[in-house]
Amino acid sequence: MTTDEDPVTEELPLVVLVDADSASASEIVAGALRDDKRANLVGHRTFGKALVQGTRELRDGGALKLTIARYRTPSGQDINEKGLVPGIRVVDDLGTPKIDEALQRALKISAEKVG
Repeated sequence: MTTDEDPVTEELPLVVLVDADSASASEIVAGALRDDKRANLVGHRTFGKALVQGTRELRDGGALKLTIARYRTPSGQDINEKGLVPGIRVVDDLGTPKIDEALQRALKISAEKVG
């Protein structure tokens, strides 16, 4: 696929599914899209992994693990250990393993915005 025009459009709805397994880079991207009012977050609270850690080897063979940076969303929200709370909370029903309730809700929201 190629285009001679700007390939990014704000006219198409964007919904990001998140849950407790959404961590680190995916949380940063989801938070940035939410803060920019470009996407709705659907699902439930994310993991809350927003630290960068480095390890220094010690002379005695041990190691020292240090937090060297923290990620924040563009609005400044620190999501470490708190995660992101989606604007539209949906929890999948374990009793319906063939149905993804969060995905169904995201598709419905997208269709409504296009519609």
